[in-house]
Amino acid sequence: MADLTDGAKAAQALLAGAAVALALGESGCGPGAPAVDRDHPSASPAAHPGARTIALEDSEDWKTVAGAWDYGMPLAASGRSTKAQREEAARRFQAARDAARRLAGAGLLSSAEAGLLGAECDKVMADILLRPPTDTTLTCYMQDVATAESVSGRLARRLPLIRKLAGSGKVHEAALRKILEAVDADVAVLYDERELRWLREEDRAKAVKHRDEVKVQAAKLRAGLEAPRP
Repeated sequence: MADLTDGAKAAQALLAGAAVALALGESGCGPGAPAVDRDHPSASPAAHPGARTIALEDSEDWKTVAGAWDYGMPLAASGRSTKAQREEAARRFQAARDAARRLAGAGLLSSAEAGLLGAECDKVMADILLRPPTDTTLTCYMQDVATAESVSGRLARRLPLIRKLAGSGKVHEAALRKILEAVDADVAVLYDERELRWLREEDRAKAVKHRDEVKVQAAKLRAGLEAPRP
């Protein structure tokens, strides 16, 4: 298979955050590690009569998902984008959400993976919008800064899907890698005392709990990815 672009690799890293829970799966490559589908098979022919087997990364819908990250991740990382680029990013991420739902319907992704991909689309788009467009003349720009409170809320909203993945027993490797990058970034925020100090004691405890749960499961997921095939 052709080498993936950096953007596609980043896209792969983004479903891994969601997967952060697969370490809870009942089957895996080692103690506590989830089983990883390294060949990305589609739904079985029996489930889809007449359909040919296709690898996840070879599907047009997956290319749409990866393409959204190819386009949007550099904008989010640099903090610089024009109004036209933001509109294009929004269009591409909406197409990626739709594509993820179709992949789930075809059996190439689980419903939890598709839901987590949608959540990551929202996160990257929010990161793009953190700063004003470079071609604006505004002198005052309201932004939703990624504080510990908002990050904790994002992790909490992901947890139901993460737990659902945990019960599935295995994930698609490309999807798993896609999520880890975004989740790692959120976890890092919750280790920053400059962010945590603004939280009330009760909210701080919740944030730390979410952070620690996700970190442990992410480590187990990575172990599953790195484990040799049986």
